[in-house]
Amino acid sequence: MGDREQLLQVLLDALTEGSDDFLETLQASVKAQEVSEFKASPQMRRQLMRLRNAAENPQP
Repeated sequence: MGDREQLLQVLLDALTEGSDDFLETLQASVKAQEVSEFKASPQMRRQLMRLRNAAENPQP
C-alpha cells in the first residue's frame, strides 16, 4: 500500500470514528458516487462491513 493510500485510510478511519481529544471535525467536504460493493476495493468492503456492524450493534 502506498503512503498516500495509507494516510487516506487512516484519516477516513479517524473521521468515521468521530471527534476525540486529537481530532475534531471543523469542516468536511465529501464527494461520493455509488459503486457496486462487488467492484469496490477490499479496503472499501471492509469499511462497509464495519459500518453495517456498527448500525446493527450500536454502542451505548
